[in-house]
Amino acid sequence: VVFTLDFEGRFTSINAAGERLLGYTRDELQATAFTQIATPAAEQTMREMLQRKLAGAEQQTNYEIAVNTRKGTPVTLEVSSRLIYKDHQPVGLQAIARDVTERKRAADAGRAVLEQRTATLNALPDIMFGVDEEGRIYDFHAPELGMLAVPPSRFLGKTVGEVLPPDVVEVIMLA
Repeated sequence: VVFTLDFEGRFTSINAAGERLLGYTRDELQATAFTQIATPAAEQTMREMLQRKLAGAEQQTNYEIAVNTRKGTPVTLEVSSRLIYKDHQPVGLQAIARDVTERKRAADAGRAVLEQRTATLNALPDIMFGVDEEGRIYDFHAPELGMLAVPPSRFLGKTVGEVLPPDVVEVIMLA
């Protein structure tokens, strides 16, 4: 999506991809203020990014904002924007954006699963070790570090054969 805004926040142009994504025609958007489709947080972010550019702190800013389509569906956009100049004076904003809604949903879902698994793991009272096919210890879980016979630096990255008795190694490697 490529679009431009004037300093009153009105769309001055938008490409066909933006029309499709937002569900508005170019003419409708050009008669629309950005604030009509943006969430309050997105408005604030856009204002802050504009101020940074006007203050000379940055020529281009990159950020995420949430907007709503004509149907009211929330969409997360990853935006890269810069000032538009006319006669060496800033007159507006040019932005290139891409829809990252699905990527964000997938990341949020992955975080939720990780949090759930971490909570389950932390509820277990046992010591557990992550061991790869070659018997190398790459991770561990202990409710309290005091439960370990030696500090993690003595076993992480080593094979079970380097840190445990042979009869225990045999049982672990069969698992």
